[in-house]
Amino acid sequence: MGLCKEVILNALTEQVEVQAIDGKKYQVRIRALGEGEIMELLEQTGLDVLDIGNPEKSKANIKFQHAVCIRSTGEDAAKFLRFGQAVKLAVKILVLSGMPPSVEALSSVRNIR
Repeated sequence: MGLCKEVILNALTEQVEVQAIDGKKYQVRIRALGEGEIMELLEQTGLDVLDIGNPEKSKANIKFQHAVCIRSTGEDAAKFLRFGQAVKLAVKILVLSGMPPSVEALSSVRNIR
């Protein structure tokens, strides 16, 4: 087994409860992302790491949040979550991935705490 596959299989994971658009709560397994993955997602969404949480870059921040959720969960769950749930999920993923708690500034993009 290659190093990359082994690291992903053994990455930190956590169960997180989210609320979907049907009003029900679901358990979603998230996994930590590597620095390279996070940088790749920033590049794909056109967001600079210093602009995480910048309200003037809200569209790029929301795209980044969704991309983080997709990469971590392996599915596009963000499409079916109630408004504000994707940002909460993205923050948990990024903190699990080792980003500083200041990443919680993402919440300010949608004024959700």
